[in-house]
Amino acid sequence: MPEGRGSDARQLDLTKDQRDEHIRRYAELLEARIAAEKIQVRQNDAPEIGYGKPPPQTKAPAARIAEETGLSVRTVQRALNPPPVTPKPVRSDQRGTQIAVTPGLL
Repeated sequence: MPEGRGSDARQLDLTKDQRDEHIRRYAELLEARIAAEKIQVRQNDAPEIGYGKPPPQTKAPAARIAEETGLSVRTVQRALNPPPVTPKPVRSDQRGTQIAVTPGLL
């Protein structure tokens, strides 16, 4: 391990955008894996009569990805739900005056 990088050197090899892209791809693969698990029918289960067992508790996708990758849940949530980018208003110079528009374009 290179000196000065700490025990989690694997996390420092990617940029934030690359890491977020990998997390989003991991989420897609996780959804496909969950869908495949739901399709498989278990043949040996007895039919439920009367009160059945409650459905098994499932973790949210962000929590499962965080657990499997070792990242924090919040980091995974930020990668899966990036904030919207708002454009800055256009100005003609540093003083903040508005750009002149010719009357024919209005």
